[in-house]
Amino acid sequence: FYRGKVKVMETPVVVRSVLDAPDRKAALFQFEVDAKDFQPGLYTCQVNVIDAAAGKFVFPRLAMLVR
Repeated sequence: FYRGKVKVMETPVVVRSVLDAPDRKAALFQFEVDAKDFQPGLYTCQVNVIDAAAGKFVFPRLAMLVR
């Protein structure tokens, strides 16, 4: 999680080796973060997805507003 260009939180690495949703060719994961760790404001959540077998990577981002 970033606030502006400053990283404010990083979750542990999640390693997936199977496709949980083969129809979508997707590995599923979820994590929880404690809301008290976030001050009110706009954050960017970036998920780093690395496919070592295919040699590909993506870094999707989504905005999160904490009130």
